[in-house]
Amino acid sequence: MSLNEWRVKFQNLYNSGVRKVILIGGEPTMRMEVIYLAQEIFFGTIVITNGLIKIPDEYNGLIIISLEGMNEVNDAIRG
Repeated sequence: MSLNEWRVKFQNLYNSGVRKVILIGGEPTMRMEVIYLAQEIFFGTIVITNGLIKIPDEYNGLIIISLEGMNEVNDAIRG
């Protein structure tokens, strides 16, 4: 989606009463502009990431690091 499409979607969510969002899947840090946009619109943002791309210090929301990896690493962690 374009940044403008994200803006419309986020604004519609905000207008319907949503105040916090969780950005997960497809590695959200690949689209930092979407993360910053969410931070502008909502009172709280959470990003769930694999931690391979640094999130700049300007981001002031919650960051959760996923502990997944290649099959053998993933299986050792998750059983």
